[in-house]
Amino acid sequence: MIDHELRDICERRIPRPALGGVSIEHVLANLASEIDRQRKANREKQKTLKWDPEKVRIVEQTRLLDWIEAELQKLVNLAESDAQVG
Repeated sequence: MIDHELRDICERRIPRPALGGVSIEHVLANLASEIDRQRKANREKQKTLKWDPEKVRIVEQTRLLDWIEAELQKLVNLAESDAQVG
């Protein structure tokens, strides 16, 4: 059984409808931008606070966001190189 809709999408290299017609590169770039925005907001909040346990959570969140951002950048780079080849 062939999924004709999927085959047409793959052959024409068009975004899947599940992404609302937006490319995966665009989705990943938006996600990376949102992570960056939240990271900056956390930094600004840290500047105004004295030490408390909540800061420990922010530090852990920063580490996690660093990892997520690095992984997303790998995906963006991969998608861009695929787009240049295709």
